[in-house]
Amino acid sequence: MADNGTSSVAQVYAEALLACASEKDLAGAVDEELNAIAALASADAEIETFLSSPLFDASERKTVLQNACRGKVSDLVLDFLCLLADKGRLGATRDIAAAFRKKYFAQSGRLAVNVKTAVDLDERRLQALREQLAEALNRQVEVSHSVDPRLLGGMTVQVEDRIFDGTVLARLTQMREQMVASGPDMSRLRSEA
Repeated sequence: MADNGTSSVAQVYAEALLACASEKDLAGAVDEELNAIAALASADAEIETFLSSPLFDASERKTVLQNACRGKVSDLVLDFLCLLADKGRLGATRDIAAAFRKKYFAQSGRLAVNVKTAVDLDERRLQALREQLAEALNRQVEVSHSVDPRLLGGMTVQVEDRIFDGTVLARLTQMREQMVASGPDMSRLRSEA
């Protein structure tokens, strides 16, 4: 996670990019493109190194960016990435993308919701979940879904800073904590068996 300095830099760049993208009616496209680049950086160590390593100078980075991204992202995003290269801030791309998304969603009245389940959900169930969340939150939602088999069953739902944990794992953990807190003499139970 970024430190406060990087985070504040990300906020400033995200706000400026959102203003420019909104003026050109491209905020949604910019959000998708920027977050796709951030996802690539997260998934590929070489891309992350390229973005954050001081071993590459700005002109090298800009050449690589132009060759790799031209025609695949909007001119606005490409120009923005080149600006980040010039300013030595390409390493903050992921933080900027996250800040941009948060600001864009707030501007458009949407919420980002992260859902984690023990098993994969088919598209029909994901759509039903989106509809239920939109109704419960009274807002348009963008649901990102991931699978974690350790949850055993149920799901966690994260909305901004709040996490709602309805997993079997959480319930079992809670039961265990209650049993330990109530202090039954487990040694007595074992000797009676």
